[in-house]
Amino acid sequence: MIPIKFINSVERVIEYSFIVQKSVTHLDLSLGEFSGFRRKIQKRNNMFASNLNSRMAAEKNAVLTEEACRKRSAPDRKLLYDFHLDVSKELELSLRSASNQDIRPCYSSSVLINKIVFETYKYEIFFNRMLSEVLRKTNQKVKLIHQISKMAKCMKFILKNKYIRDEGLNVLYLQGADSTVVVDFLTSMKFIDGHFFSLFMDVFEFVLYKTNQARYNLWTLPQCEMINASIYYRLFMRTEALLKYRDGPRFCDKLYDNLKSIGRAGLLKRGPECPLENGLITKERHFLILQIFDVFCRDPFGGLKALQMLWRSIPDPFITMDELTSVFTKQQNTRLIEKICNFIEEITGEEVAEERGCQPRKLKHNCRIVIRRAMSNNFQLSTGIGELNLPPSLAAFLRLEH
Repeated sequence: MIPIKFINSVERVIEYSFIVQKSVTHLDLSLGEFSGFRRKIQKRNNMFASNLNSRMAAEKNAVLTEEACRKRSAPDRKLLYDFHLDVSKELELSLRSASNQDIRPCYSSSVLINKIVFETYKYEIFFNRMLSEVLRKTNQKVKLIHQISKMAKCMKFILKNKYIRDEGLNVLYLQGADSTVVVDFLTSMKFIDGHFFSLFMDVFEFVLYKTNQARYNLWTLPQCEMINASIYYRLFMRTEALLKYRDGPRFCDKLYDNLKSIGRAGLLKRGPECPLENGLITKERHFLILQIFDVFCRDPFGGLKALQMLWRSIPDPFITMDELTSVFTKQQNTRLIEKICNFIEEITGEEVAEERGCQPRKLKHNCRIVIRRAMSNNFQLSTGIGELNLPPSLAAFLRLEH
């Protein structure tokens, strides 16, 4: 007699089963009804379930036949068969044909089947090792990764497989996998911040190309906005690659908080003196100034082109001297401000204006913003500019080359 609650998941089906030959998940559900055992159960029920309601509840919450047991566990057995984790039904052994000495009672006095001590983490570890080993040796790597992607949607422990997470996209790139397989792998593995930036550059561009080809919105996966994040992590080549597929960056609260937390030897106003707190500037403008200052302090030469392309991709007015003085403390020297202004002029191609208030960008630039955004929303930015048959200078303008 098996209470229903014991066979309500794949894990429990495995737990109350036999392990036979090479299968780690072989299920033996051929439960026999032994008259002597049933009499003992009935006697026990009469002792502890003296009233009719208790007796009815005990019978309702029990599976006494082979057929009933199979029906109860059918959904979980189907899952195992779907992923080829179970052996054929021909190998299932029947307790009816076993001799008495072959039948070992489990630890519960109410269950007459062999009992496996099942530890979830061990099963997950060995199963992940098996998947990794097969992926290393198989000649059908793309097909296997596609199967793993489907399995990972219901077997969450596969997401812990470091080898598959680290090497999966590399394998798909080397094998030239199609966009469907790439997108399925990305969505099932639930990658976190920074994973895409750890890829080799050619693999990174491969992922961008395939997701764009499948019209899949890659930008919803990371927690950080990827264009601004690539500049923050000084991965400037990736900034250029991202701007081929995305019209421009979006404001990111997480990166903004990171930039505000960076200490610059008392150069930036903080607390009550912060221009954001005083209402002198928006957090979006404050972020743009902090971003420029961060690159200026860490890698002005390497980040110049990336910042130039970024400012060509956004409609925001250029930074003014009034905004700069609202961000920096009074202790900064004139020479530093002059260097920052020169760096901003290299980025924007315009002098830093002295007057208060921001001047709007040129009409030609705003037209570029609108065209790029429309193409990006339709997943046509990477190829659409070339298909417009524009003069080379205008096509280069849309590609943010000047």
